[in-house]
Amino acid sequence: MANSPRIVPLILFFVALGVCFWRAHKADRQHLTLCSIAAVIWCSLPLFEPSMRRSGYALVVATFLVTGLTQPLRRRLQDR
Repeated sequence: MANSPRIVPLILFFVALGVCFWRAHKADRQHLTLCSIAAVIWCSLPLFEPSMRRSGYALVVATFLVTGLTQPLRRRLQDR
């Protein structure tokens, strides 16, 4: 039962991942906003869960953000 508070940051991490990679109809207009919301969630998680204060966590978050933010750019280049 002592580990149960650690499930909340895990769930929030994957909710933010889903927000970052959300592919709704015409979601490209709000893609930057959605990725910004995901970044705020990801950056706030280490404040509440000390075990996430690692460089590996920062690398994973940076990778997801770069991948999420370059999706519209890659799609535009493929359409040409």
